[in-house]
Amino acid sequence: MNRSPLLSESKRTGYGYGLILVLLNVMLTAVFWWQLPPQIPLFYSANYGVNQLAAREWFFILPVASVAIWLTFFLVVRWKVQSAIYVNIIKWLHVLCLFLLSLSIIHILLIML
Repeated sequence: MNRSPLLSESKRTGYGYGLILVLLNVMLTAVFWWQLPPQIPLFYSANYGVNQLAAREWFFILPVASVAIWLTFFLVVRWKVQSAIYVNIIKWLHVLCLFLLSLSIIHILLIML
């Protein structure tokens, strides 16, 4: 069964965008980890003040989540997806999630540094 070149190119594009964002998230966390205070604002849905704060170790949730999202995309696309539209939907949803995680990391770092 031959796959179309468009499908292969679409998958590679998704892998590339996602991997760039994952590496950005991991590098930002690794570089600025030691400059973060003991508590950071991580839970924005909580009431203002102390309820939004979490220990600095909880900041690792964001890069770990980005790796998990990228691996999930990798495994889902490895299945025999026949339609290019499904691959494009999955690709852009995963890139959007990774982009939002990147923005969250950058936002927290800008607040705290």
